[in-house]
Amino acid sequence: MSKFIFLFFILLTLATQAGEMKFLWSVPTPDKNVFMLRFINNDEEFVAGSNVDLAVHNSETGELIRRLTELDASKFELMKGGQTALVLSGARLVKVDLNEMNIIQEETLPTVKDGWEIQYKNIAVDNDRNNIYLNLEYQFNDAGNYSYYHEIRVYDAESLTEKFELTTENQHNNYFYIFAISPDNRYFASVSEGHSRLFVWETETNKLVVDYELVPQTTLEWGYPADIEFSLDNANIILLTGRFKQSASDENHQGIKIFDIEKNEIINSAFDQYDSQLGWSTVAFFKNENYILNTSREIVKILDIMENKIVFSALNSDNYIWSDPIITKSDNLIIGASQLSLSAGKYSFDSSIVENLEETILYPNPTTNQVFLPCEYFIPRENIKVFDKGGREVTYLVQINTNEEGITVILDKLAKGMYILQIVYADTAISYKLIKGE
Repeated sequence: MSKFIFLFFILLTLATQAGEMKFLWSVPTPDKNVFMLRFINNDEEFVAGSNVDLAVHNSETGELIRRLTELDASKFELMKGGQTALVLSGARLVKVDLNEMNIIQEETLPTVKDGWEIQYKNIAVDNDRNNIYLNLEYQFNDAGNYSYYHEIRVYDAESLTEKFELTTENQHNNYFYIFAISPDNRYFASVSEGHSRLFVWETETNKLVVDYELVPQTTLEWGYPADIEFSLDNANIILLTGRFKQSASDENHQGIKIFDIEKNEIINSAFDQYDSQLGWSTVAFFKNENYILNTSREIVKILDIMENKIVFSALNSDNYIWSDPIITKSDNLIIGASQLSLSAGKYSFDSSIVENLEETILYPNPTTNQVFLPCEYFIPRENIKVFDKGGREVTYLVQINTNEEGITVILDKLAKGMYILQIVYADTAISYKLIKGE
């Protein structure tokens, strides 16, 4: 799994223990795009792979510790022990010592075969068998008419040389878009784009054990996989996100699925419903795998699997627009990358925020221009509304600024009089009487 200030989406039927995301730190990255993150050294540090470098940061503060520049490290995986990164940099396999931050081995891969151009799209590593899985896309240009086919080939992690092709000829028409290796290295999985299918191979035998149709062959709809993650506790369980329409009119099958390898079926599709965010999002199990962290460039959600409910949702954030976030083993820290920064947050089931809000005083009140409400947690603007004394919403007439210190409401466009400032948190609405004077 390898980019959020918060605005809540409408909180849908919250579970009893709703929680909050606490912003921790942010490190600007304006000169690069970070695509992949991995923890090392007992989660005390993390590796960030970007289009221009590979960098190691402190997990608690985000501070940059060491860096290897002039390397496209957008795609990388860790080798056994976590002290070496294996980078797929264009048509090169590059081993990087993460302690010294230098290149210790590299191999240039072929870019042409029998007139076909080759591009390398993805990488996964089975550290038990020293196997590297690469997705090769072959392209042939015949006077502007392009032909394509795809292969998954296995390379040796020690010598960086090719061992064998995993795919068969009748699978070459599948665009193997995303990869995943189970935490116990038992399974290798991929989901194809287009006529989307979930493929799972046993790594010990290279036997294909799952070929599951996500978009029916009978439809001309195009499938768009977004993410695939294995359970940490049960290698047979896979999380999937994507847009897998079953027909042209289908507005379902665009979200999250949980797949069981042994049963060869989707066992939970409660969040597999039309949602413009879920279809393009990344996922990860956390909180003892009773919850799913679901993120995209526009949104972050916490999903309760047992209750099939959304317990947290935030939209349009600057610090938490995470693609492919990583979570510490203790579930106490979530780190992700946006287009502008690396940032960290912590999700907690803390209901004390409601009690704090109920005891907090709005000031100055009365006011002539603006009021401030201190708050320990960030409250998204969508959860803040202003009503006049007749109950009509006048939020559009005020300016609301909100951050981790509190909420400022600017009242320039309101006539003098009494108003109600309402904040919704979890399943509770807290109201404050607000008076605008001369």
